[in-house]
Amino acid sequence: MADKSGIEWTDATWNPVRGCQVVSPGCANCYAAGIAARFSGPGQPYEGLAKRTKAGPVWTGKVALVQFDAHADADLNDAHMISDTQTLTRLMEQNLLRGSDVTLVGLRGRGADVATQKRLTDSGVRILSTAAVTERGWQAVTNDILSGLKKGPENIFVSFDMSVLDPGDAPASGRPVPGGISMREAIPMVRQLCAQTKVVGFDLLDAAPILDPTYVSRMSANYILHACLSGIAMRKTGMSVETAKR
Repeated sequence: MADKSGIEWTDATWNPVRGCQVVSPGCANCYAAGIAARFSGPGQPYEGLAKRTKAGPVWTGKVALVQFDAHADADLNDAHMISDTQTLTRLMEQNLLRGSDVTLVGLRGRGADVATQKRLTDSGVRILSTAAVTERGWQAVTNDILSGLKKGPENIFVSFDMSVLDPGDAPASGRPVPGGISMREAIPMVRQLCAQTKVVGFDLLDAAPILDPTYVSRMSANYILHACLSGIAMRKTGMSVETAKR
């Protein structure tokens, strides 16, 4: 983060995403990889994301994904190649993510059809549905997420789709599905996840504020982002895990 910027349209900058992966010849001589490798030592910003080799700096590409979403985003043969309905499919087909490094949380509704779930689980994807959160409680499901992450890459990317929330907490979700998890469940789940793992990226998507004339959706989105940032701060300052559960 830079609290001063020379960019004419802003005062400060913050890049919430770190790391990348080579996907084409156009990635040769990537300046970002060089910068990342320079600061990839223990405790530095790009630790574990890049390394120096005889051929030059390279990305390690080792990132696990935790996706909070009512939808699997794993459709096949959609009308458009670039679509949020098949992002997970493309990431896995192009070997940018291994199925065993993907955890889906909050899946329900049409996105949770039997065929899609079988295809994903056969690829190694772990699915923790909304029903699991309801039946077992958010803490038990969070423990399952954390336990599964221990078996994969240290670097974690968290993707939070607003549709994972119940429409009562996020009426401005672009693709709402009734019966979602509550903010009381989502906040400690996100905070604890970010406090107990090395989060290198976080996105919040599928928010359509124009659909909500009230302040509810924007407030929910703000609190989810705050939960992540406070969790990261807790990890860096060594605060008690019990604090993250509140």
